[in-house]
Amino acid sequence: MAYLAARLPPFLDLRDSNLALTYAAWKRQLDVYLLASGYAEKPPKIRRAIILSVGGPQVIEAAAQFTYTEEEQDCPYALLEKLQELCTSRQNVIVARYRFWNLAYREPFRDFLCALQEHAALREFAEEDSTTRDKIGFAVPRSLRETFLREPKLTLTRAVELCIAWETSREQAAEMTAKTGEVQKVSEQRQQCRLRSHTNTPQDKHFAKQIDCKLCGKTHRIGKSYCSAFGKICSKCQKKNHFAGVCKKKIKSTLWKKMTCPRQRTTLCCIASKQTHVAG
Repeated sequence: MAYLAARLPPFLDLRDSNLALTYAAWKRQLDVYLLASGYAEKPPKIRRAIILSVGGPQVIEAAAQFTYTEEEQDCPYALLEKLQELCTSRQNVIVARYRFWNLAYREPFRDFLCALQEHAALREFAEEDSTTRDKIGFAVPRSLRETFLREPKLTLTRAVELCIAWETSREQAAEMTAKTGEVQKVSEQRQQCRLRSHTNTPQDKHFAKQIDCKLCGKTHRIGKSYCSAFGKICSKCQKKNHFAGVCKKKIKSTLWKKMTCPRQRTTLCCIASKQTHVAG
């Protein structure tokens, strides 16, 4: 039977400070490698040699120091049992439990859960599931911890479900918020472009120009709405849209001539002057 080339596990470091956990992880990789490569079907003596080769120089030296019976001499299972005994005998239960309780929460949650289960399996806890559940409750963020406290009977399975659902909802909400922010940003950019294009039109520049108005006698922007005389009636000529102060219509000469008396002419000039002052 043909097998695909399997990836070799790393060498086992027997000087690791957390040796029991390191051995457990290495043993899982070894089992996968033996099965994927087809070496699991080989004779016991060959499987033992493969384990030593995969384990590396430190495992080879340690195996040479072990004491075997005649039946254990070529047995791969006996070799693995002695390696496990060597790796777990060096652990300090107090230190191991300290590391378990101080394991920091991290995302994704499934990685954190796997790390907890690996630690718990080697810590000789009487109730592994409830201890792992409590550790999760202590380590998760505050908002998720409040959800835990609302559960009347929280089990490890339920705690895992809540953590996965909470993490998934956060990721989805973050994705929706990011897309909303992008849409809003594009909308603001388009609005700014419209405003810039509107303010830069020749029509706006034309209306922003100041003129000396001949209708009201003042200086203002171009446009009827800016002229104070627009809609007003001139008191001099009785026509619309200008003041008497700028009115170009003159008093009829016939009326002036009829006023032969200098006093009447003076009175008419005073009235005209007052009307022009009031209209301005």
